[in-house]
Amino acid sequence: MDISACGPVDLAWKLWIYTNYDCNLKCSYCVAKSGPNVPRRAIGLANVCRLVDEAVALGFAHFFFTGGEPFLLNDIYDMLAYSSERVATMVQASEIRDGMTVIAVLQAALDRVSIAKE
Repeated sequence: MDISACGPVDLAWKLWIYTNYDCNLKCSYCVAKSGPNVPRRAIGLANVCRLVDEAVALGFAHFFFTGGEPFLLNDIYDMLAYSSERVATMVQASEIRDGMTVIAVLQAALDRVSIAKE
């Protein structure tokens, strides 16, 4: 088969944003080396908004929010809402604490939510 006949591949650019490094779990497979004893290093809402705007201008099509545990941050819902108004947005988390968290996630109009458990 001649693969040159298939034409160019249109790959959608994806941006992964590590919101913070502290986490309620200590997963052995965590690539961010997050955990309960890791000091909080959060990116902050202003930086997320700047990254989202820059990435949209560059043609990124998907944003993925991960951490640590994004839902440990008070401003995660604002981050997700800002992003999801502009581009397909997903959050990868381990903590959905209560019904209010679920409602807030739904209100952020996310395209996908991934829940990981150790």
